[in-house]
Amino acid sequence: NNLKAQTPTALEVKSSYDLSDDMLVMFYSYYKQATAGPCNTPKPNSWDPIGKAKWEAWKTLGNMSKDQAMMEYVQEIQQVGSCIDCRDEALSY
Repeated sequence: NNLKAQTPTALEVKSSYDLSDDMLVMFYSYYKQATAGPCNTPKPNSWDPIGKAKWEAWKTLGNMSKDQAMMEYVQEIQQVGSCIDCRDEALSY
């Protein structure tokens, strides 16, 4: 996948810019859907709030196709990147 090779991961973007937890969970859900398909794992225990948030975001995607999830992931990464580029450009003036 040439598109996959050219797209930074959420972790790479996170290490360069401060992303919200909600955005990271969203990226996680698209990643899981694109690589594993629909969520079919048991819901994490309530004492694992991070695992629960990630599970709920993934479960919300339902039967979205792997290809669609990959496209959503790429679009969101590109959108974040373009917003950050605009911000950085404005700050350099």
